[in-house]
Amino acid sequence: MALTVFDLLLQTARNLEAVVESLTTAVGTGNNTLVDAKLSDANYGAGWETDDFAGGTAFWVRRAAGGNPQNLRVITDYDAPTNKVTVDQSWDFSGAANTGSGDGYALLQKQYPRDLVVGKLNQVLLDAGDAPVEDTTVTTAADQKEYSYAGDYTNRILEVWLAHQLAAPWEWERVAGVRARLSGSTTLLEFPYQPRVGYKIKLLVLTRPSPVSLAPAGNESANTLSPHLNADWLALETAVRCVRWRLQQPDAREDKLTALLNDLLNRAANAKRRRGVPSPNPQPIFPHTEID
Repeated sequence: MALTVFDLLLQTARNLEAVVESLTTAVGTGNNTLVDAKLSDANYGAGWETDDFAGGTAFWVRRAAGGNPQNLRVITDYDAPTNKVTVDQSWDFSGAANTGSGDGYALLQKQYPRDLVVGKLNQVLLDAGDAPVEDTTVTTAADQKEYSYAGDYTNRILEVWLAHQLAAPWEWERVAGVRARLSGSTTLLEFPYQPRVGYKIKLLVLTRPSPVSLAPAGNESANTLSPHLNADWLALETAVRCVRWRLQQPDAREDKLTALLNDLLNRAANAKRRRGVPSPNPQPIFPHTEID
C-alpha cells in the first residue's frame, strides 16, 4: 500500500495534539468550504477559539458518498454564526464540487502552519538518508538475460523480484542468482537464466527520498513516498521538530509543550528501534535458484 504525504502530515498533526476531527453536518456552500455545527460548541475542539482556525490546515479525510480524496488546504476564514470553514483553494473531489453532510475532516490549529509541517518533514527525510524504493520500470524480454537501469545501483540493491502475473497484484517472487555490474553510467542486471518473458522486474534499491512538495494543490493521494519508509517514526520525528519550533515562539506555553516534546521524543525513539533501515549487500549476488 502506497504511503501518501497526506497520511504522514495527518498523522503528524495528530501527534501534535492540536487537531480536531469530526464529520460535517451540512452541505458546503461553494467548492471551498465545510460546515459543521459542532464547531461552535464550547465543549468541542479542546478549547479552540474562533481565531485559532484561520491560518490553520484543513485535511479532507473521507467522503460519505465513498472514496478517499485526501485534500490538504489552508484555512482562510471561519464564520462562527454559520459554522463554516473556508479554505484557500477548491476541493478536488473527482467530479463532486461541494462538500457533503457526513464527510470526514480534520483541522490543525494555526500554531502549526501547513508549510512549516511540510518543511519539517523534508528535514526529517533529508536527515534520515537513503531509504528503500521500488523500481518496476523494466519488463523481461525474449532471449534477454541482461537488463539496464540508468544510474549506479550496484551497491544499493537490496532485493530483486519477478512478477508471477502480467497485471496487478503481480504476485512478486524474490529472485536469486542475479548479478549487478556498472557499465559507464548504467547498471546492468544479469540473470543466470532466461526469465519468463513479459513480466515485470522489481528492484528494491536504497535511494535518497525526494523533497515533499504540495504545489500545485490537488488530490494529495497522488503524492506518495516509498512504502518501505518507517511512517510511524517519520510522523513522530516531524512532530518533535514542530514542537521545538513552537517552543521558540513568543506565545508558547512552555510547560505544556515541554511535556508534549518529552512524550514525542520517547515515542519516536521506540518507533525507530522497532523498524530500522536495511543495508545493501556490497556485492548483490545471491545463490542461484532456478524459477520455473
